[in-house]
Amino acid sequence: MTRAFDDIAKRASKRARRLTIGLAFAIAVFAPGAPCTGKPAASGSERPAAPPAERTEPISKWAECGGTVDSAQGVANAFAEAGNGAFTLLVDCPVFIHIGNVATRPIFVDSGTKVVFTGKGKFIVDNAGIPAFVIVNSSNIIFKNWDILYTGELPLTSTQVYSARFNDTKLKYWLRSRRGVTYQRWNPFWAGPTPLTAIFLIKGSTANLIVDGMRLHVPENAPASKFIPQAFAFAPGEKDGAVVTASPPMTAETMAVPRQIKFTNIDIDGAYMGWQGNLQDATFSHIRSHRYSDLQDASGGTIGGERHYFSPPHLFYLNYEPGNDPALFNKNITLTDIIDYGIRAGAGPRDTGTSPTLGNALSLKIGGNNVLVDGYQSYRPDGFLDLLASNGITIRNVKAAYDSAWLHYLYPAIRFPGPFGANAPAYANVTLENVEITDLAPSTHMLPAGPSMLQANSGFRFENVKFVLNRWSGPSLEILAKSSGNYSGSGHRIAFDYTITSPDGHGKTAILSRRDGSTLWYLMAGPLSVPAGQSVTLSWASDAAAFCAPSGSWNAEGLASGTKTVTSAAQGTVLYGYSCTGPSGIPQDAAVRVTFTEAPPLHSD
Repeated sequence: MTRAFDDIAKRASKRARRLTIGLAFAIAVFAPGAPCTGKPAASGSERPAAPPAERTEPISKWAECGGTVDSAQGVANAFAEAGNGAFTLLVDCPVFIHIGNVATRPIFVDSGTKVVFTGKGKFIVDNAGIPAFVIVNSSNIIFKNWDILYTGELPLTSTQVYSARFNDTKLKYWLRSRRGVTYQRWNPFWAGPTPLTAIFLIKGSTANLIVDGMRLHVPENAPASKFIPQAFAFAPGEKDGAVVTASPPMTAETMAVPRQIKFTNIDIDGAYMGWQGNLQDATFSHIRSHRYSDLQDASGGTIGGERHYFSPPHLFYLNYEPGNDPALFNKNITLTDIIDYGIRAGAGPRDTGTSPTLGNALSLKIGGNNVLVDGYQSYRPDGFLDLLASNGITIRNVKAAYDSAWLHYLYPAIRFPGPFGANAPAYANVTLENVEITDLAPSTHMLPAGPSMLQANSGFRFENVKFVLNRWSGPSLEILAKSSGNYSGSGHRIAFDYTITSPDGHGKTAILSRRDGSTLWYLMAGPLSVPAGQSVTLSWASDAAAFCAPSGSWNAEGLASGTKTVTSAAQGTVLYGYSCTGPSGIPQDAAVRVTFTEAPPLHSD
């Protein structure tokens, strides 16, 4: 019976729907003012028509496939026609783009260009001293799934003559004819020869650039002398319609820096520099870097080129001119999920035989306002970080390894070079959090984090910053214990943790250096693992102004400083803590865990 009722209900429902549709048709057709088309009038509930399919064009329409015949002009024509959203350019075969050092050959990318690589799509480029692709005062550009093979070679002699020729002729003409810039007595802003060696030069008011998926590489057997000079360079430039009557003032009124830039899924193998320059509102995520080096000749000499004209390279070198208009400073930059495998190719600084400072190619050199680095791994022997003048920068979740002997103990893993220029800010609101750095040198005698003695510094927050050393060969362990005091300024709260091999080579020692404002204290303990019944030495010290108290399985007996031996008859892990309260009023802990292992068996005759 129930099934019969269900069938009746279904048939009634179908009849009702047919009746409703018929009535709607009649009303639509015969209603006053309705067009006599024989079709119902459109209603707001109807589904809109599907948008037309995106137009695509293959690169083979303009360029020669195969990767052996120069197709630079054809590719330039294809990019020009694809501009302003005309169509998506599909690169589905290998194409050779010969740029060399000829100023007229770089390919300009206009607004609204979308280029997607599919199948065997590849660009083979050989620019040397000038860029291959130029994006200047352009917007709404999408590059997806690119594959770039670099086959050029940067000259050892300065490339200034090539880059200046490009800057002062080709670029100047393009800006004048396409962007309405008037040059009465000067040329486009000159950022020096190094940025113009990049495969991509991104300049001026360029905005809304998306690079999603790109592999930049050299042949597997390429020597370091034939690595990519630079992948991407960012530089200030004149705004559209600017009138340049003299050396252009670096103000936001007439100048701009690239902004709203997004890089995702980028893989670089065989490069000197990854990203360099000045930009705003940018994100970099899922970046992988493999082989790297510094400019050199085929035998590994002449590091940095003749007279060292090529800037010391880095995976990221995001810098700005702090003496210029603050509106042009780096700001709102985020780097996430970065792995720099640190595979050094060619000669290193220990092989130069001349200046030991050459070849310092640490992974990250960055400065700016409102910057976040979250999730960064670096294994370059050169070091991890040069922190430039910054206000509001957070670097967290870092794992890095370096070799302090690599540069003859001249530079630490983390360095604070300081600000430069009249308008340059000091360091303010700098956060290092969850950072672990290992020095692979057999013996260390310099601090892994360098000092900053600028009195205007403020608001350093270094939390859970750990350093692992094989052996400390400096004059005293107290140099490590007091290292949190190596930062001038106010409002600092710093926690450095060191784990090192004891000077006598037996076991590990923990050194915990703490700071709150101007108040310092530390706790040392070692060895960190001993048989039950054997002793461990604890040393501690604090400023008289600090209120301190021990915690865990020991008692400091009310002393501000001292040394004490502790032990445990039972196996297990024991906590020894030392907590102090400085000017902030917030207690800060220093605690070590000591493992008491099974006692060795007694031997009898």
